[in-house]
Amino acid sequence: MNLKMIGILTAIFTMLLAPFSVCFLGDGQAEAKSDSLDKSRLEDKAIEVYINATGEKKELDIEDYVCCVLLAEVPESFDEEATKAIAVAVRTYTCRRLESDEKYTKHFSAHMCDDYTHCLGFMTYEEAVSRWGEKLAKSSYDKIKKCVDETKGEILYYNGNVIDAVFHASSAGYTEDAKNVWGYDIPYLVSVETPEKYGESRVTLKGSELREILEKQGVSCNFEQAEEKWAESVEKDKRGRVKSICIGGTTLTGRRVREIFHLESTVFDLKYEDGLFIFDVKGHGHGVGLSQYGCQQLALDGKSYKEMLSLYYTGAELGLY
Repeated sequence: MNLKMIGILTAIFTMLLAPFSVCFLGDGQAEAKSDSLDKSRLEDKAIEVYINATGEKKELDIEDYVCCVLLAEVPESFDEEATKAIAVAVRTYTCRRLESDEKYTKHFSAHMCDDYTHCLGFMTYEEAVSRWGEKLAKSSYDKIKKCVDETKGEILYYNGNVIDAVFHASSAGYTEDAKNVWGYDIPYLVSVETPEKYGESRVTLKGSELREILEKQGVSCNFEQAEEKWAESVEKDKRGRVKSICIGGTTLTGRRVREIFHLESTVFDLKYEDGLFIFDVKGHGHGVGLSQYGCQQLALDGKSYKEMLSLYYTGAELGLY
């Protein structure tokens, strides 16, 4: 076969693959390939969002929706590369919802709602102006819009399927395996080292308060012993996350304790001191997937948003919706 024929066949092959192109994230060569994604064929995508306060459903272009989520979810001080990484995660998470046949009764069959505890945070530009004033709202929105435009259409795939691009605020040293949170393995959501300066928080309860909370949650415990003996046998994994803890003779998972006492994460210590139960907590969120503050630190270290995505979503590929 002569060189001319090879060139023709290569061109045809490239054209056929272009709409479905994906690329591996990671090293410089992979990043060069990702820059060649052909966005000229991107089509508009619409998403329906249920607004809890008014009970209405809004239809938005997906790129406008990503901007609204980032206004609610990303601090104004974040570097652009970190913001781009989060934009791709949000867009991917949203596209997975668009592909799903599941009907979400909580938001009347809309794809998403504006409740961050159920879907993702959501703030319009007008709401940002009302909360922060026009100057800060405009500077925040302009930066977010730039990051969204520069990553337009980019989403993540694993084995040809759109990934569940979950994210959280911060982890204490390591992110969490999906299996430890949701009970099943997800190959691209595994624990990785993360560099951020994580936040710390504290929850303090009297013995009577701790007991009342557990009883209201239907947890059967034996509180006949002295208070200082109520909590014992704390088991942690090698990354410092609590696997289980025995309270009043009942063993609870770290995840369940976090839910019951509204702790920021499962990285915590529990001590009894001066008649009080004290939870000292590190990090914020479930710990799975992308860490927002991890991205910010990586950006400060000179990493690109593609490198961030490669770190937090193991084996994922960057492509277009």
